[in-house]
Amino acid sequence: MTSSRLRRIFTLALPITAGMLSQNIVNLVDIAFVKSLGDAALAAAGLGGFAAFTVMAFVIGLSTAVQTMVSRRFGETDSEAEALPPLRSGLLLALASGSVLTFVAYHLVPIVYPWLNQDPLVQEVGAEYLQLRLLATPFVGVNFAFRGFWNGIGRAKTYMLTLVIINVLNALFNYLLIFGAFGFPKLGLAGAGWGSTLAIFGGMLVYFAIALHRYGMAFLTKAWPRQAIYRGLLRLTLPAGLQQLFFAGGFLYFHIVVGWIGTEPLAACNILINILLFAILPAMGFGMAASTLVGQALGRGDAQDAQMWGWQVAALCSVCVLLLVSVPMVFFAETLLKPFAPSAQTLQLAVKPLLLTGLYMPLDVFGFVIMYALLGAGDVKRVLFISTGLQWGLFLVLATIGVSLFDVGLMHVWLLQASYRLTQTLLFAHMWHRGRWKLIQV
Repeated sequence: MTSSRLRRIFTLALPITAGMLSQNIVNLVDIAFVKSLGDAALAAAGLGGFAAFTVMAFVIGLSTAVQTMVSRRFGETDSEAEALPPLRSGLLLALASGSVLTFVAYHLVPIVYPWLNQDPLVQEVGAEYLQLRLLATPFVGVNFAFRGFWNGIGRAKTYMLTLVIINVLNALFNYLLIFGAFGFPKLGLAGAGWGSTLAIFGGMLVYFAIALHRYGMAFLTKAWPRQAIYRGLLRLTLPAGLQQLFFAGGFLYFHIVVGWIGTEPLAACNILINILLFAILPAMGFGMAASTLVGQALGRGDAQDAQMWGWQVAALCSVCVLLLVSVPMVFFAETLLKPFAPSAQTLQLAVKPLLLTGLYMPLDVFGFVIMYALLGAGDVKRVLFISTGLQWGLFLVLATIGVSLFDVGLMHVWLLQASYRLTQTLLFAHMWHRGRWKLIQV
């Protein structure tokens, strides 16, 4: 790999990773805040977060669709103006669909939540928290559409800056509203819900301000995209959104299954998932970089270069994760977990799963980056089929049988998860090698 290609990868990947690093630092700070409220609140926060993520799956899928279309158009024309129509389409779809999802899901929460967890303490604080998180759905869609645009034209620093602002606001609002600091109302877990929603709304305002500053009023007043762009965006958004839906729904169901084991294992699972999401940040950054580089190469008509970008970005990411993430997880697992565990028993439940995570992560992130490369090429339907089939048809079925019939613990379920993730890596690598994605028109 040449030095110029390395620089290009890092120029795209590092700002995205840095922005997400700030986000996950704040998530971990939130856990540290919420843990003072007890195991039930910590379990409810994890369950509510993934339930909200599940509802928001379609609007989150807009990011993949916008980035795929924008990177192709930018690769073809080298013009930001020509890449704006997919963004405008994405913004309208986000606001319309997000508003409908919020209205429906908000009113269903009191009916559905008792099915998510049977612990009365979790139910008492969790339903309101989930409703407050759901209020942010339209704003999340707008933010993800903007994310796809900035990454698609190769301006990842804009995304990083806005995400940092969102996360600073999130930490501030959470501190003020959870604990009632400086005269603000003391709302407990509900304060965490309000804090996250207000921060996301603030981020949306920042994104609009940046776009208006860069492109002027033409960004809002210029003729809106043709129907063909909406159709193309929907053609990519629906499978990408379904993939996000099943992925998020799988994590939600995973929390439900672990909840059958007990409240302390569920609290430990919440800590592990948040550390895992923190640790996978390099893969997110490198994955989005791969998506952009692949899309722009295909826009130039150079499929061979696109394939090379996928392999190189994935390999580089694996090395970085091995050195920066796996080594600390394997040798300092208990130290990493201690600040977030409400009790000694919760801490001990989480240690071995974290060790296992450190061992398999380099291979897992390789497949993760290749998945993003496939998405950047527009191969969203096959990614949906593989990821959903393995998660729901293999992992969650075995986890359900294991917990309900054989009384297995958290560590056994985590072993099943590792097996499914490594199988997914092998299949995505095979798909990338075969190269059928080179024929897809976007």
